Amino acid sequence: MEYNKEKIKSIGEIKRTARQSLSGRWGMAILVCFIFTIITSGISVVVSITSIGDTISSFNYLQTQDVVGMNTSNGQVVSNLSSLVNFIIGGPLLFGLSTFFLNLIRNNNSKIEDLFSGFAKFGKTFLLNLLIFIFSILWAFAVFVPTLIIIGIISVPAIMNLSKQNFTGNELQDFESILPIIVGSIAIGVVIFIIASIIYGIIVYKYELAFYISIDNEDYDAMECISQSKKMMKGFKIKLFLLYLSFIGWSILSLMTICIGFLWLTPYIHTSKVAFYENLKEAYYGDEMENNELVIE
Repeated sequence: MEYNKEKIKSIGEIKRTARQSLSGRWGMAILVCFIFTIITSGISVVVSITSIGDTISSFNYLQTQDVVGMNTSNGQVVSNLSSLVNFIIGGPLLFGLSTFFLNLIRNNNSKIEDLFSGFAKFGKTFLLNLLIFIFSILWAFAVFVPTLIIIGIISVPAIMNLSKQNFTGNELQDFESILPIIVGSIAIGVVIFIIASIIYGIIVYKYELAFYISIDNEDYDAMECISQSKKMMKGFKIKLFLLYLSFIGWSILSLMTICIGFLWLTPYIHTSKVAFYENLKEAYYGDEMENNELVIE
C-alpha cells in the first residue's frame, strides 16, 4: 500500500488537531469516558466487595468449615462471571467509544448514546474484539516465551554460584563476592523484559485501527477490518507508540493529582488516536474515499 508522504502529520500536529476537536466539548468527552470506565470497572468493584465479604466470613469463628468453603467458591464463581461479562460487552462498548470520538473529530453530532451503538451490531463487534484478543495472546506467547527462556539462561551463572556457596564462616563476605553477579543478572533480565514488552506493544498496534475501520465500512467483516488495520499500520506502529509515549508527562502529572487529571487526559488520548487514524486514512485513500468509506479496488 502506498501513501502520500506529504499528507502525513507530525505527532505535534495530530495532538493539536485533537485539542481543537475537543475545544468546547471537553465536558461530554469526559462524561463518555467516565461512563465507559464505570461500566467496565463497576463489575470488578462489585466482585471486590464480594471477595472482601468472603474474606471476612472466612475469619468468622462462628462459620463452619463447609460454609466458609461455600463462600469462597461463590466468590470465585462471581469473579469468573464478571470477567466473562466484561469480555462480552467489551467489543460493543469499544465500538461505541470509537464511534463517539470519530463523530467528535469529524464535527458530527457526537452524543452520549454513541457509546452504546455497538450493541446494535453485537455479533460483529464481539467477534472483532475476540479475534483481536486471540491474536494478541498468540503474539504474547511468541514474544514472552523466548524472552523468559533467555532470562532463565542469563540467570544460570547466578544460580550456579549460589548453589556452590555453603555460606559457612564469613557468610557476609561469601555473599558479597557473588552479589554483583546476582544484581547484574536481575538488571539484565529486567531490561530484556522491558524491551520485550515494548516490542510486543508495538506488534499488537497493528490491530489498533480495526474498530474505526469497522465503523467506516459496515460491509467489512471482522477479519477484513483486522486485515485493513494491519495494512494501514504497516510502517506506522512505532509512530503510534511515540504518540502514546508523548503523553507520559501528562500521565505523571495526572498521578500527582490523585488520578483526577486522567479525566481530561483519557479523552485527549482517545481523540489523538482518532486524529492519527484520520490522518493515515487521508494519506492512504485521500482520492478513494466516499463519505469516509474506504473504496478499495
